[in-house]
Amino acid sequence: MGLTPSSSPATLPTQSTMSAKVPRRKLCLGFARRPCSKHRSHSGSSGAVNGDSDLQLTANDKEMIRSTWLAVSSDPYRIGARVFLRIFELEPEARKLFRFDGMTETELIVNGLFRIHASRFIRAIDLAVNNLDALDLVVVSNLIQLGRQHALIVGFKVEYLDAFRTAMTDVWEAELGSEQFAGNTRKAWSELFLLITNSVLEGYQQRCSELKSTTPSVENFTDLDSPHFDDDIA
Repeated sequence: MGLTPSSSPATLPTQSTMSAKVPRRKLCLGFARRPCSKHRSHSGSSGAVNGDSDLQLTANDKEMIRSTWLAVSSDPYRIGARVFLRIFELEPEARKLFRFDGMTETELIVNGLFRIHASRFIRAIDLAVNNLDALDLVVVSNLIQLGRQHALIVGFKVEYLDAFRTAMTDVWEAELGSEQFAGNTRKAWSELFLLITNSVLEGYQQRCSELKSTTPSVENFTDLDSPHFDDDIA
């Protein structure tokens, strides 16, 4: 599947065309390469982020995901950009993870690094859709490793996974329409979105636990030696 960026990025729909905002949650304190604090479960529109990466999809679920993905991914970069713009709308502080703080929507859309992240996201979803029969073998392990990397990223907060899942849901509904993105179709995609965020959370918690047991004190680490998303680990 091609990932050629839209030739006219300025034509991206604005965030005002997205579904209604969800209330923002109070965020916990961030960290930089330090032992992670305990995290509570977070309720989202499609389930709780709880570290469980099990997923049961019927043959019909998989077919609905595959068929609707063809429609959603017709313009890959535009969709990836919409998801990230929606995340930043839900959680403005997340911009700092990518060093996009202070940039306007127009500036983001034409920013090279932003385009890279949007395209990476679409490739990850495409990999999951193309391997629905082998998610544990092909997809989950990569997502767990991604979560382990997130444990070292300055300012990453578990709550951002809720925003990520909500953003995907909002964009999919905006693209497919509320009538098509409903019932079993919505349920199937919600299960896949939950698998993605839960797998990332699983790896994150694994690495946090390791850091907690091996790091003698927070003072040994500073923001200066901690990676950001543009350090090729996202």
